[in-house]
Amino acid sequence: MHCTHCHHVMHKERLPAYAYDLSGLSNVVVHNVEQFQCPSCSGKAVTFHAIEALHHALARALITKETRLTAQEVRFLREHLEMTNQAFARALGVTEHQSSRWMSGAPMNSSAEHLLRLLVASRVGLAMVKRAVAVVSQGIREGQSKLDARRHGKEWMVQVSELG
Repeated sequence: MHCTHCHHVMHKERLPAYAYDLSGLSNVVVHNVEQFQCPSCSGKAVTFHAIEALHHALARALITKETRLTAQEVRFLREHLEMTNQAFARALGVTEHQSSRWMSGAPMNSSAEHLLRLLVASRVGLAMVKRAVAVVSQGIREGQSKLDARRHGKEWMVQVSELG
């Protein structure tokens, strides 16, 4: 790989853990990521393989976690569904203003959050619908979580860890 700034050949290294905030989620750590660094200008680049599969795995982890969705997670799921704010609001039966408020930090009401989880689950498969329904029926509690992503062959596995 060549540096996009100075065009020198970059050196590759493997990072044991990388905070993947490009997804819009500040709580995602991806393990065993390749990073390239330019010896000339110190430019850096990180590569991800099967990024769509990673986002799919993140969506599955989010809809089955036992704590409330954060504003970042709501936005990520809306984008994962490839919906505009208008379409998202319509799908959840609320105004665009209310939808925007959720993505700015206002808490979702439990009915809307349950519907969002099921809407995402319906897009990722029947097994996920069953898991999301199980989580919703047990009750979603307040709390923070961290998502750890590891690639196993062509599949991404995401583990949810509850914080504090």
